[in-house]
Amino acid sequence: MPDALFRCKHIAAFTAMSLALASTQANAQASASALKIEFLSPTGTASPTDAIPVYMRLTNTDTSQAFTLSSTGGVWGMPSTELPPTAWSWDPTLGSYVEVAFANYSSFSLGVAYECSSTFTGPGCATGPYTFTFGGISFSNQFQLAAGGSIEYEYGHFTPTTGTAPVGSYTLYNAPLMLVINGTAQDGRNLTGLLTLANSCSGTLSDCVATGQAFTRTVLAVPEPGQLTLMSLGLLALTARQLRRRRD
Repeated sequence: MPDALFRCKHIAAFTAMSLALASTQANAQASASALKIEFLSPTGTASPTDAIPVYMRLTNTDTSQAFTLSSTGGVWGMPSTELPPTAWSWDPTLGSYVEVAFANYSSFSLGVAYECSSTFTGPGCATGPYTFTFGGISFSNQFQLAAGGSIEYEYGHFTPTTGTAPVGSYTLYNAPLMLVINGTAQDGRNLTGLLTLANSCSGTLSDCVATGQAFTRTVLAVPEPGQLTLMSLGLLALTARQLRRRRD
């Protein structure tokens, strides 16, 4: 199945947020290339039963111009030639997805996608140690991010699939911000296309981890009650031995 299709099926659209759209002129807008997204608290530890939330920050790195999205006009200042000319659509006759050309674009919104490259879930997003759920993301379709401004949002959270995750290290490194484009084909069918505006990291897993652009959680084993008792007795014995040495 095409990667773009997967993103379409696993998209969380941004909805209603109290950010007013200022009356800025279209010829004074930050481009999508000025957008930067990054993980908050990119590293940490968790117990095998913990749900793991993922929070992100979106920043407009252009310090002189705002970034603006209109639900009817798209990203202000973006030429139509940058929009995807086709989208994937299910063809019941062929029993598969096919690429279909847009005849027109009707509306635009922001969304996020979950990539199957994460090690929290199984390969190809098959059942794995964790199950991913999108967070309560809330951006309006009439959205503006001020020059040099940033906002934080809950990207989603991972829940142990069986209630308890295996001990180990898990990583998410692709968490793209998408432009969701709705429109119709020449035959009237509805189409939805996607365009990546920014990504948390575009390199390989090892590159993203090395540069601190990945989200990683190390799941640590929780000591059994018996082990905790032995640890306590060991600490008491060590303390008593140190006290005897000082007296001697």
